[in-house]
Amino acid sequence: MTSTGTLVTVGVAICPAHGRLLAPFRGGDGVGWHPNHRGQRRAEALPRGEPLGYVIRPLQGLSITPTGFNTLAQGLGPGNVAGVEHLVYASSSSVYGGNKKVPFSTDDRVDNPVSLYAATKKSNELMAHCYSKLYNIPSTGLRFFTVYGPAGRPDMAYFGFTNKLLKGETIQIFNYGNCRRDFTYVDDIVEGIVRVMQGAPERKNGDDGLPVPPYAVYNIGGGQPENLLHFVTILQEELVRAGVLPQDFDFDAHKQLVPMQPGDVPTTYADATALERDFGFIPKITLREGLRKFAEWYKEYYKS
Repeated sequence: MTSTGTLVTVGVAICPAHGRLLAPFRGGDGVGWHPNHRGQRRAEALPRGEPLGYVIRPLQGLSITPTGFNTLAQGLGPGNVAGVEHLVYASSSSVYGGNKKVPFSTDDRVDNPVSLYAATKKSNELMAHCYSKLYNIPSTGLRFFTVYGPAGRPDMAYFGFTNKLLKGETIQIFNYGNCRRDFTYVDDIVEGIVRVMQGAPERKNGDDGLPVPPYAVYNIGGGQPENLLHFVTILQEELVRAGVLPQDFDFDAHKQLVPMQPGDVPTTYADATALERDFGFIPKITLREGLRKFAEWYKEYYKS
């Protein structure tokens, strides 16, 4: 956010077929990702019913995520964008890695990532701190906890499960359904972002006369971890209710309980008391409410 009120958002993705960078675009009917050809940003609205394109490739993400963030941060430095009041960026609950203590607090150490994605998100936080110190740019990182909702990423579990169940395929539920996730509906995420944008960390100098980094990190999560098997059961019920799946759908015949997958963690659980203290906000959309909204959107977007 600049002093003129200009909001700049940046996003990247990778083309599933070609591994090329994609440019995000939100059209009237849906969110489209169109390849960048020779550095030219091109975007097109997707016709209603077209699949949304998004995929994460770990090795490419290892270079793209920190490089993209560093490029953005450099662009906010002296002589580039004038009057930057607040850099707000998306971090992730994945930075907590294999932490045993729950709920996860921003005071916890986050030096033990269990995935490359988590490592790149941690690197973003470190770079933000550096730029806050070097250029006195207020920055706030938001650690998102399992975001879900309409027009989401197709590689996320709830979306992928829906696609597979609709095709009559079997879904795999890791850790035999005993994982717990702190699901956060997208509208709550947006509300949290908007509130945080309006409260930049204070600029001030230390005893040495140099800037104290105006830097902050918050968790945004529902604060109520849900068992994965319970989550999938609610998803199935809401898909049936919305008419995405038939009333007689045999859910038990389409699920397979499997061991934990590498790079995953058994529990995510947000301690969001700092967000409530500083901005008076707690995510409030229940899991059933959120999955109902997703199922209704899916029905309209893909099957109408």
